Amino acid sequence: MNSFWLYRVFTLVLVTVFSIVVLGLCAHASMYLNELLHIGVGVAGGRSYHYAVLGLVAAIITFLSTVPMLLSAVFLETSFTSYVIFDIYWLSILYMLWVSVGSVTLDDGSVLYLGRGNCFDYTEHLPQMVRVECSVTHAIAAFEFAIFGFLFIYVVALVAVAFQYRAKMHASPWTRSVRDLVR
Repeated sequence: MNSFWLYRVFTLVLVTVFSIVVLGLCAHASMYLNELLHIGVGVAGGRSYHYAVLGLVAAIITFLSTVPMLLSAVFLETSFTSYVIFDIYWLSILYMLWVSVGSVTLDDGSVLYLGRGNCFDYTEHLPQMVRVECSVTHAIAAFEFAIFGFLFIYVVALVAVAFQYRAKMHASPWTRSVRDLVR
């Protein structure tokens, strides 16, 4: 077993689990978002808050793409989903998606909760739900940036390993499986 392939499997499993967590948190946040706006939290004037829906979409896309990548990595010796070039391209798209969604979550959360970084700064006259939903928004952003970090570090490491493989005068690494890079 090659250690970089295990690192790939570990990263994809972690990203899949975190995307399931984001899926649940965003579903929870989207359920209560209209109620929060109704009680007067956030900026009035018709601003829409898309962070929950974007988090749901990013989590679903990530889940639907990483699970087949994991299954093909474990059960198939080689498939196009484990090629170095496919991993670099697709996981780069995913990490750009996650950093964008994380940024939108922080921006919407900042506007929605009036720039308060600490969710417990709210006075007693606001319902407990505001504090809870503010904390949920911070948790969503934390998981989104964690997924971005895991994917980004894996892609950078994969590029470095591919260049090392090429420098050893082997054949081109781009259409090889990640499993074959380091032996």
